[in-house]
Amino acid sequence: ELVGEVNDIAENTTFNGDQLIKGGSSGSGGNSVGLTFQTGSESDQTFDVNIANSTAEDLGVASDLDVTSNTGDDAGQNVNAGDFSSTSSAVTALTTGGFKTLDASGTNLAGDLEGGTFEINAQATGSGSTATLTLSASGTTATFTGASTGATTTFTGTNDTLTLSSDGSNKIAFDASNLSIATNQIGASETKSFSVEVKDSDDIGRRLQGGSSDEARAIIDDVDSAINGLTSQLSDLGASQNRLSFKESNLETSQTNLNAAQSRIEDADFAKEQTQVAKLQVQQQSGTAQLAQANAAGQSVLSLLQ
Repeated sequence: ELVGEVNDIAENTTFNGDQLIKGGSSGSGGNSVGLTFQTGSESDQTFDVNIANSTAEDLGVASDLDVTSNTGDDAGQNVNAGDFSSTSSAVTALTTGGFKTLDASGTNLAGDLEGGTFEINAQATGSGSTATLTLSASGTTATFTGASTGATTTFTGTNDTLTLSSDGSNKIAFDASNLSIATNQIGASETKSFSVEVKDSDDIGRRLQGGSSDEARAIIDDVDSAINGLTSQLSDLGASQNRLSFKESNLETSQTNLNAAQSRIEDADFAKEQTQVAKLQVQQQSGTAQLAQANAAGQSVLSLLQ
């Protein structure tokens, strides 16, 4: 459950619609999330921050499985006999053709498929080369053809496949090409059931169950490695945050200097202009006084002529 919570946190940690600790944000994809910040006036003045994926698989607390295998500790699926006395261990629950059940690495389920345990109802009719097996699960049905050899009937999945789960574009489908059922185990018009378990990851709980002391110590190493990985990422994010804060301070200083330069260019020097006004006022008053004096002198000459 704790491993599942790690994946849930990675899936739902978002900001402004971008997932922050799961690949695919900002078009980066891959094993990290790429965030680009514009830190200058030019298009190439940017600051990039890469955040490594932090899903359980990326942290190493969930292992890749061979989801096409049904044997061994790393099996991705398991068939339980249910109402039958035995069910072939060679049954393949996954088909990898047009359903694209697996992801690009071929070791986990694709899309939003989560696997699970699926109960399958089976009804056999006919015998020999005309034997058929109708399977139903999750509201869907599929019919397989088969041939009897001795006390068993082997069915082939050439006609159809049974869909167990779907996320809309990807499917988990049951392939009965290796399914053998003893003819005396299910009679005409009789329905029996068995289950198929599909595991998408080998979580810590499953590894501990029935595991050895060496496996337990290996899990401790996995958890320590995951903690160290997260600590390293936190350190990197702290350094990036400090750099962004420093860039913010520089930008604020640049903005202040730019406003000051703009003010020097565009704004008036109030003290200088006030002094200039006083100077012009003195000159104007002086000119007026001189004009008045000149007019008075002219009048004195006219009075003498009279």
